[in-house]
Amino acid sequence: MHDPGQPARHSRTVLSLDPEVVGSLKDGINFKKSTDDGMWYIIYKDQQGELKACKNQCKHQGGLFIKDIEDLDGRTVRCTKHYWKLNVSTMCYVNPPESFTQDEFEVVMTDEGGLKLVEVIVHDPWLAEPRDLQKLQEGEMTVPWFCQPGVMDNHLDKLQTTFICHHNFCVEQ
Repeated sequence: MHDPGQPARHSRTVLSLDPEVVGSLKDGINFKKSTDDGMWYIIYKDQQGELKACKNQCKHQGGLFIKDIEDLDGRTVRCTKHYWKLNVSTMCYVNPPESFTQDEFEVVMTDEGGLKLVEVIVHDPWLAEPRDLQKLQEGEMTVPWFCQPGVMDNHLDKLQTTFICHHNFCVEQ
């Protein structure tokens, strides 16, 4: 259980770059590897010198991002697993559109001109305090989802309802 006396958030540095490496960051997309744990990160530098950063890992199924050859403005990376695309200047996925946003690191500049990518970790009670699955009692609802395109079947007690889904709306039958 989470100790209420402890902070619900903490942070850790995932990548540190010295001033020379920071000075070599080009405008647009930069891939950097941590020498500590071997993880890859993406640092985006806009024309004003502002920096954004994230893990080089797609939220969909964990694939790695690479430079997208169709990207004309230097802002988009493509996942090697399912070709999802992320605009790293906004941290929004553009393919599929309006699906996810990428978790972003805080970029902290050091007094010497280096930088640190800082991950803020928020206490998640669902992960920290997992509970055993409990069997549903009679009268409680079960909703099996059949992945047949366009059909969803619900079994609510003795009532069965089938929805046929057409273009983002459902019709009860």
